[in-house]
Amino acid sequence: MRARCAEAYAELRTGCPVFHTEAWGGFWVASRYEDVYEVGRDVARFASGPGAMLPPVGHGRPLLPMDADPPEHPEYRRLLLPRFAPAAVAGMEADVRDLARGLVDEIAGRGEADLYETLCKPLPMLLITRLLGIERDETFWAWTDTLIYGRVDGTSPEEIRAAADGLYGFLEGQVADRRRRPGRDDLISLLLQGDVEGRPYREDEILDLCFFLLIAGLENTAFGIRATLRHLAVEPGDRAAVLADPGLVHNLVEQSLRLYSPVTGLCRTATSDTVVAGQSIAAGERVLLLFGSANRDPAVFPDADEFHLDRRDGRHVAFGIGPHRCVGSNLARLEMRVAVEELLRRIPQFQLSGADPGWYDATRLDIVWDPEEVAR
Repeated sequence: MRARCAEAYAELRTGCPVFHTEAWGGFWVASRYEDVYEVGRDVARFASGPGAMLPPVGHGRPLLPMDADPPEHPEYRRLLLPRFAPAAVAGMEADVRDLARGLVDEIAGRGEADLYETLCKPLPMLLITRLLGIERDETFWAWTDTLIYGRVDGTSPEEIRAAADGLYGFLEGQVADRRRRPGRDDLISLLLQGDVEGRPYREDEILDLCFFLLIAGLENTAFGIRATLRHLAVEPGDRAAVLADPGLVHNLVEQSLRLYSPVTGLCRTATSDTVVAGQSIAAGERVLLLFGSANRDPAVFPDADEFHLDRRDGRHVAFGIGPHRCVGSNLARLEMRVAVEELLRRIPQFQLSGADPGWYDATRLDIVWDPEEVAR
């Protein structure tokens, strides 16, 4: 749908704003901003505990805190939010920039590169392992790749489950190591301090939270970076504007998040018989909040299908809405901004090396440039 999303989303919003599909066991889809906003904020009528991902990851475990409801959900977030608050994330900028600069410096003299594999994917991968306190391990990353991409690329359920078992075993070892050697300032150590209404986190909760922190920002942040860099490659006028006024990078990131929403949608489950936009929804039925469509709703965003570098569109729901809004949104924004800044710092002029691959797939982004024009 992403390849022709402007037309498809417009058709849904005007013709059938809340509709039912039999895919993946059947679910409803809300496509208008007002309906997505209503469902996303109402945790009494719509629960997240039955599972938010479609299709599911396939590893048989909850994605905490995303697949949680009160009282556990606010307690999980209470522990994590200070680490991802604006001030805390601002303190990470030097590390993020160091990682991004190293990745760009590696390719600067080549004159060509696949930005997806050399910058978009490795930047969030390197950062989250640093935050978790995990050293790079190729087997560990192979398991992670299988779990992130396997659910949509035809990987067998057995392979996905084997990768999950391997990854959880690895995380069990990391948690045990923190218990033996406490005092480290990483996210795994932080989770060992967590409690829900006075009781310590259970071991399974710690492992599920570790798993989610690991994978949550990888695919989506890599997608966001890629979409933004691809935009700069195909819109040289916007690239020139950002080079002339670096402050526009903030608007660039917000427009990219809105128009090229990394997360197309997430599910909620009705807790009782209810109605959304005149459509009756029975207790236990799922509702997909179509963030990508909500972010292109002309009732909220004038000229909604166009990229406007001079506005931020702060009301977009690229990071979700309500109590489940993405904990790591500030960090994702930082990674996207720094990736743009560091690429333009060394390689201000570049273009696609072939046909436009589009913004809508997490695939190669091949560019070329003149090595003689690389900034030193």
